[in-house]
Amino acid sequence: MAWFHYGDEIGACECSSHTLQVRPDDGSTLWQAINGTCLESTRRLCEMRGLISDKQYQARLQTNCLNETYDSNWFYAGIPWITLPACKWTYDSSWAGGGSTEFQCMDTTFCDISDPSCCNSRGGRMRCPKTAPIMCSLNHTDCAGDFCCVSDEASCAPSYGAARLCTRAFAPSKAPKIIDYDSYLAASLQITWNRGKYLSGVASPCKFSYWFVEVALSNPDGSLEPWVYATPCQSLGSQDFVCTLSTSIGLISMTDYVVRMKEMCVRDYFSSEYSFLTSPVTTWPWRAHLPPSLAVSNVLDYTFQAAWTAGQTYQRHVQECTFREWELAVQLLPRAVAYSPDGKYEKFEPGSDWYVNCITYSRTEMTCGTAGLDSDRDYSVRQSWQKHLDTTNTQHCKQRQTTNKTTIKQQCCFWYFWQPCQDSRTMYGYTCRQPLPCLRPDSPHRRDPWVPWLQLV
Repeated sequence: MAWFHYGDEIGACECSSHTLQVRPDDGSTLWQAINGTCLESTRRLCEMRGLISDKQYQARLQTNCLNETYDSNWFYAGIPWITLPACKWTYDSSWAGGGSTEFQCMDTTFCDISDPSCCNSRGGRMRCPKTAPIMCSLNHTDCAGDFCCVSDEASCAPSYGAARLCTRAFAPSKAPKIIDYDSYLAASLQITWNRGKYLSGVASPCKFSYWFVEVALSNPDGSLEPWVYATPCQSLGSQDFVCTLSTSIGLISMTDYVVRMKEMCVRDYFSSEYSFLTSPVTTWPWRAHLPPSLAVSNVLDYTFQAAWTAGQTYQRHVQECTFREWELAVQLLPRAVAYSPDGKYEKFEPGSDWYVNCITYSRTEMTCGTAGLDSDRDYSVRQSWQKHLDTTNTQHCKQRQTTNKTTIKQQCCFWYFWQPCQDSRTMYGYTCRQPLPCLRPDSPHRRDPWVPWLQLV
């Protein structure tokens, strides 16, 4: 409803009328003229129809004369106008995807008006069909004991009452606002949302039941496969706004999916409409398997030999990951001030960042000789299988060379490396667990840090 008043005089203006215009307060520059009773010059109060519910508008008013020269300036409303939430029956069933002659029932299913009682076993009528979009206020035996649906408001009276009035007491829950939808793990999706809030501040009488989330596989041509219900999200509470989906509901890696969700209430009538995200997200690929071993041998003054074994590769991994190279990286560790075993003073020496010292370009070539190392210094070693489209786990060991180069001290730890895919996602850094001594091959439970042999634990 709009209320307004005129100036004290209209001067030489003849045959005056009004032009009332509104536009969405969302950056739009297009003004929409409001028709009906708002055009009558004697009106001080009028009803505007055809607006969108839960929307903020700007408004302006002008008095028009027979001679345009005397038209008034535009008068702009001082504050935005906000429309109230719509009730479920405000829009006909075609708005929710129903046919032109179909009711939408309270359980969200559709049925044809050829059977007036078809919604009786489904909670009653929620929306009228497009051919009879107006829901009347009274239940009647002519309408199978439910609210009657007619073609216009005048057809409701007198038998079926007036057009059903939408009030705040019938406001359904506002659809959730999806704020993040992405894939962070292989064959996995994560969706984050907030509870929806009406611009007008109206609070729905909804009593929370559960979050209803569905995903659908998106084909290259844009068509969708059937929606799949996301069971893991159903157990979340009313204040839980993050849900992770995985292979438990049949997700596949390197596949596009779209999502939709809504808030379900104890009384279905108050359940929200769907929030849709139609832009598909591609699930991450499976990462390559960890090379199960990495060993160092033939340690000389400025070099050593490294050998490793490749991890298992399944057929699907082959499809998702294209081998590029093996990289062996080393890092010079800082040396503290100390005395060597033969009594020589050793001053402090800085270390270095990780750098690639050796590369092989065949997946079956799993030995590599380093070169150009500093003599009598400690190095950390790591090896990775570089991929075009995948993540890689590798392992590195720390070895110590003695002066006579006859023994190696090894400490083992896991190193994790996340290499971004082609979509330039964030690269994560390196992390390492507390180093552990390697195990003797003849005694898996005995720790001996001076044996140059490596076993993963």
